[in-house]
This record gives sequence, C-alpha cells and structure tokens, in this order.
Amino acid sequence: MARIIHILTREDDPLPAGIIAAQETIGHETRVIDLTEVDPNGDYSILLEEIFAADSVQVW
Repeated sequence: MARIIHILTREDDPLPAGIIAAQETIGHETRVIDLTEVDPNGDYSILLEEIFAADSVQVW
C-alpha cells in the first residue's frame, strides 16, 4: 500500500477527485491538502512533513 499526498492548487477541479477515489479503492493511503483554503502567509510545516512521509506526491 502506497502513501500518496495530493496537493490541490485549483478550486473545483474534477480530475483529482476521480483519481483519488480510484487510489483509495485499491487500498492506497491518501492524504489531500487543499492549498486554495490556506492563508498564503500560513505555516507550511505540516505540508512539508506530509511530503517527506509520502511515497508519491501529486500536485493538481
């Protein structure tokens, strides 16, 4: 089972939702971080931790 992080950069993008659902169906551990909901001056330390802990990082 792979650990996959998805970083969303665009609002209402339908493509990632389908891919994330398919990955979860086959048993991958997925984590989604939506950067459209984050303050640009915020703390990104959690994002960095997730990136380094993931087997795959996908940016949409």
